[in-house]
Amino acid sequence: SVSKEYPVYYPKTNHAEQDPQDWWNAVKEGMQELVNNHPELASSVESISFSGQMHGLVALDKDDKVLIPAILWCDQRTGEECDEITEVIGQENLTKYTSNKALTGFTAPKILWVKKHMPEVFAKIKHIMLPKDYIQFKLTGNYATDMSDASGMLLLDVANRSWSKEMIEFLGIKEEMLPKLFESYEITGVVKQE
Repeated sequence: SVSKEYPVYYPKTNHAEQDPQDWWNAVKEGMQELVNNHPELASSVESISFSGQMHGLVALDKDDKVLIPAILWCDQRTGEECDEITEVIGQENLTKYTSNKALTGFTAPKILWVKKHMPEVFAKIKHIMLPKDYIQFKLTGNYATDMSDASGMLLLDVANRSWSKEMIEFLGIKEEMLPKLFESYEITGVVKQE
């Protein structure tokens, strides 16, 4: 077992962010340390699975560059956006579309916050993903997430196991910006050599 530390940034009251590059560096350093300390692992690893923080927002541009620091699950800046989502869509419809209430930790309110407060960044977003999905992307090159984590984005039509067209339309995003959905037990990609 190996663990690596990296900082959380609190640039304003109720804001909590991290640099996705810090996660990636920690993963690479940790994997290298494991292999260095246990060389027999290098040839015996058959698969890698991930667990990690849910609900955050990682926004990539057309060149797969991170546009802003990741807005974390514990970030509380989106209270007004949650109220707006609930007011405009209505709680009954929101439950029908996503099986959830609008909570500040979820991803959809974070997207709406970026749209309202950073329109120049919002206009450049090509891919939206969760923190652990960013690491999976860096390892495989695939934009993918699992159903259980997607259910906490306030974007998943849980009953139909697909992205909610109503939420996508409300946020003014495109479905192709969201990662491909997989069940938790499915393989999402093969690790690319780096």
